[in-house]
Amino acid sequence: MSLIAAQNYLNQGNLQAAHRETMRIIQGNPHDLEALRVLLAIALKSRNSLKIAQILNQINRLDPSQASLFDEALAWHQIQLPQWAITALKQLNPERITRAKLSSSAANLATQYDQHSLGLALTKRTVVLTPNNANAHFELGRSLVFSGDFEAGQQSLIASLNIQPAHPLALQLLATLPKAYWPQDLLQQIDNAIAEASQLGDLKRLHEGRYRVLEDKGAYTQAFSAIETANNLHREQLGSRLTDPSEKLSSILTTFDQLTVTTHTSPSEATPIFIVGLPRSGTTLLEQILSGQDEIQALGELPQLPGIVERAIQHAKANEYVVNSSLVAKHYLEQTAPLRTNSHYFVDKMPLNYQLIGFIARALPSAKIIHIRRDPMDVCFAQYRQIFADSAHAMDYSYSLEHLASYHQSFSQLMNQWEQRFPNRIFDIAYEQLVTAPKTSLASLSQYLGIELAAECLDLRLNERAVSTASAGQIREPIGGQHLGRWRHYEAAMMPHLAKLLRD
Repeated sequence: MSLIAAQNYLNQGNLQAAHRETMRIIQGNPHDLEALRVLLAIALKSRNSLKIAQILNQINRLDPSQASLFDEALAWHQIQLPQWAITALKQLNPERITRAKLSSSAANLATQYDQHSLGLALTKRTVVLTPNNANAHFELGRSLVFSGDFEAGQQSLIASLNIQPAHPLALQLLATLPKAYWPQDLLQQIDNAIAEASQLGDLKRLHEGRYRVLEDKGAYTQAFSAIETANNLHREQLGSRLTDPSEKLSSILTTFDQLTVTTHTSPSEATPIFIVGLPRSGTTLLEQILSGQDEIQALGELPQLPGIVERAIQHAKANEYVVNSSLVAKHYLEQTAPLRTNSHYFVDKMPLNYQLIGFIARALPSAKIIHIRRDPMDVCFAQYRQIFADSAHAMDYSYSLEHLASYHQSFSQLMNQWEQRFPNRIFDIAYEQLVTAPKTSLASLSQYLGIELAAECLDLRLNERAVSTASAGQIREPIGGQHLGRWRHYEAAMMPHLAKLLRD
């Protein structure tokens, strides 16, 4: 009865009462795993790292299972301590996992931390455990696509559709692959699935896939109608959460100016290379080029810095508005250390880190900041044509052409302010030059980074690194200008909404 009472107190947010009830049970039976797990939940609520570690050690001694290892990784993930989450994940042995739900959840978490080899092994295990589950085959297909194995990925996606012909995510992902991997009747399969679907989430994915196939056929009027439908469906899902995004961007400098952000001057044991810019501006392409150099390790879209800066800001507001940049640097380098190998340079390709450039400049004086710009109309449409993950709240603005235009203007103003305040810290590169004159771009990047980038970096076929962003289906293509000016196919429909971008 006490455990039920403890859980009720926990649900009500009464941590003291929940702790009291739980400890009564543990004092009577120190081996009660359920009580220890409730105690862990209480410690997680209070973010007490030492207490969390102690409870996890007790649980692992009593239950040294794969499930306990994953619970440990999840606990550290929940309180934003990725270095410990990754350490726990790396201890998992997929072959010893006996529950598909566990292997699937662990695979998703591993992928979030750019542990793609482990994620792939876990998704394969999920298929072994549930061979007749369409979602299991889809997850394996997605992992294979991220890894660049499009042929095997296609086979897994087809296997998913053989079990569930209207699987929306499998059909959507197939449509993002190069056309050579499309089933001949892909458009018909998508149309059939749309006729059956009733959930907004499923419909928006299917209409995005439909857009891609229709665009390939040159049916641009129908294609725009499909992607507009997908965006409208997502906006309907967002409901009241959808607000003008420019307000947040305009508040970034205000917040920065309210703070005293100290300048950290000590050298770092590693040099981060931050690639910033709007999503779909070419950040993944640039990251893939740089990762082709042996001295540079690409770590994907790292969540560490935004969390560290947010906590530093909250702490500063309670402590005379002073941000200790040396602590920001210390925490960032500590939290990225488990991901880094022996490479001195590492790439952090979180595009939205452009919002944190002031903190980067002050905390990490040796860091390189590369800002990739893309034609306003192209980059706005590139975002509009992509239905992002439901968890990507930062992209809520991208489902409205008007909000896209407003956001782009605010983004440009913020970048201009950062460049004025921190001259010579930000290296600008144009996406258009990167894809049409890649050798010239490579030379200028070499000069800025102080590394002689090899010409082989431009041959993306040689790069076997996994990519888990929306660019996964096209990042293996030869570098070229094939994606420039795509918006012009839809100029008549877009101009009423985005014309001000051309005037600015």
